[in-house]
Amino acid sequence: MKIRFATKKLIIAASLGAAVMLLISGVGFYFLYKSNVQKQEELRQNYKDKLAELEYTTEQSELAYTLNTDVDSGQLIHKSMVQQSLVPKNAVPADALIDVQFDGTKYYAKANYKKNQPVAESLFYIGENLTKDIRSVEYAAIELPSRIQKDEYIDVRIQFPTGEDFIVFSKKKVVDTQGLTLWLENDEGEIQSMSSAMVDAYLNAGKLYALSYVDGETQEKAEITYPVNKAVLERIKVDPNIVDIAKLNLEKQNREALELNLQALDKEKAEELRSKESQQKSLKEQEDKERLLNSVNEDANAELDPSGVVNDEYGE
Repeated sequence: MKIRFATKKLIIAASLGAAVMLLISGVGFYFLYKSNVQKQEELRQNYKDKLAELEYTTEQSELAYTLNTDVDSGQLIHKSMVQQSLVPKNAVPADALIDVQFDGTKYYAKANYKKNQPVAESLFYIGENLTKDIRSVEYAAIELPSRIQKDEYIDVRIQFPTGEDFIVFSKKKVVDTQGLTLWLENDEGEIQSMSSAMVDAYLNAGKLYALSYVDGETQEKAEITYPVNKAVLERIKVDPNIVDIAKLNLEKQNREALELNLQALDKEKAEELRSKESQQKSLKEQEDKERLLNSVNEDANAELDPSGVVNDEYGE
């Protein structure tokens, strides 16, 4: 009987121990389950927050092309150097470029740019490298075409009363124009050449004028033919600021031939020729003004009824 009673006590104790362990395990499992549920809820909420943030960012952004590498000033930009990225809408330039534009046009960086910089036309110099001697130059002594516009391409030429005509600048892009004033971006060699041409025009009754290209984007530029004077020629040869001397016309023989022709020129006849041209130009400008005034008057009259009263949709 004692053995059975002891066994019974052991069974009861074991059962109580198992119950206690089961209870502890149940409580532990409950808290573990609750903790996992809470973590899952936090992860779910975090996912929702990230998704909402992404949606907001997408709404406030748009696809644009950016640099995928740092770029140095004057560096040629290749198509492989740009990539499509999400950019804040207020950071997308109005003149933003797309990658296909780099296929047929040479773009050179105007300054140093960092990776992820949105690419825009205003950031690049188109067509040729923006060398260290490029400057913005203002001219008021060049006779301009009446319909000249910004971004056109022009040749600047000098014409002498002898009938000789030379190209001083070739295929220059018009930076801006206002009235008789023209803005160009010239290198040091072109600046020196223009100084020579202006002196020649003054001393020899020459005329500086511009001609527009029919299709500046596709037409090849003309060769420079104007031979600078001897003083400028010597200056150009030793000027350390001139980057591209090769494109200038530095042939002494051409200059000597020009000076011989100018020496044989009758100065009085030359001045008379230019005076007549100036009179014809003034007469044409006056006619253009009168034509414009008549056009304005005709437009104003068109708004009047036959009785001379301005048409009014609310009038009698």
